[in-house]
Amino acid sequence: MKVYFATNRGLLKRGGRPQFGNDPSTHPLEYRVGHITVAPGTDSWVAKSASLHVAPERTKPGTDQREFAMRGSEALFAELMEVTRDDATGDLLIVIHGAAHSFESSVEVGARCAELYSDPMEPLPDDAGVGRISPRKPMIPFVFSYPPNGRSNPLDYFQDRYDASVSGPAIARAYARLIDFVAKTRADDRCGKKIHLVVHSLGNFALRSAVQAISSSAVMRPVRLFDSAILVHADEDNDALKLDQKLRPLTRLADDVVVYYDRTDKLVRLSDSVHDDRLGQKGPVTSTPMTAPGCRISALDCEATEFDLAPDRQRHRHYIKNRAVVNDIRQVIAGRDPGAISGRKPQDGLPGFYRL
Repeated sequence: MKVYFATNRGLLKRGGRPQFGNDPSTHPLEYRVGHITVAPGTDSWVAKSASLHVAPERTKPGTDQREFAMRGSEALFAELMEVTRDDATGDLLIVIHGAAHSFESSVEVGARCAELYSDPMEPLPDDAGVGRISPRKPMIPFVFSYPPNGRSNPLDYFQDRYDASVSGPAIARAYARLIDFVAKTRADDRCGKKIHLVVHSLGNFALRSAVQAISSSAVMRPVRLFDSAILVHADEDNDALKLDQKLRPLTRLADDVVVYYDRTDKLVRLSDSVHDDRLGQKGPVTSTPMTAPGCRISALDCEATEFDLAPDRQRHRHYIKNRAVVNDIRQVIAGRDPGAISGRKPQDGLPGFYRL
């Protein structure tokens, strides 16, 4: 599977090959784009380092006699447009990973998400193991890989949180670049494909920084690019979707915002001991307006669900290891109305809140 990416990680050369490290680039507001092949392994997808292609910041004019050199991002988005025009492909899936990920593990997660969420109108196969699903129209994965240090312990958490925060403007610039490219593309070339955003754990803090950069910019403009924005086990304040200075501006970028939370999530609970109540553990505060102009918010309590796709002692990765949550996400991507999604049970007196 080819996974497209944008990253503000530092680009290294080891053994004559390009490689992205766990530190930010010298200019963290900048990002590089490219693609890498990811293949199914025994228990997870595995990035093939030798296949890493990093688009040059400028490419030489080609044989079409263009008088300018295309930026790497423009060339990559042009390739993405060609792929999405293919009737054999599904929607575009943008993934922002959580803490403690290397570049390789971040694109591996993107591949697993694309595998699990493809063909969302059809039932998830009984055998949904890595590499076991053969979708008719596979989703196209695009990962924004910000630079946490790849280690999972409390001492590194604070540095990861800082790295996520300073990565927000780079994510915002990548969003703006995609908006500009889509706007310049002829309507009949846009192929009718949808764009979905999945954000896990600490990636939601990076997303907050990004939406704030978009909202405060005199150059970037909020555009409803995403058909759905799916926030899974967000390491973010539980009032974030209520407050304009946090994640509320996301409602101007997506048609649907869906939050998955679990009180027994051990990693978000650890964060909760350091920060205010976490969105990914306790869900949105009940005073959060669950609608906004052009956008609906849904909140899903996942505590009663089981990890039947893969074990997870931390109860932190429902979106790739929990069949009930994966099935719910698939129905969100399919565009079903929040109240009509099978498996949801409304929470009494709380419109927009459900249990799985």
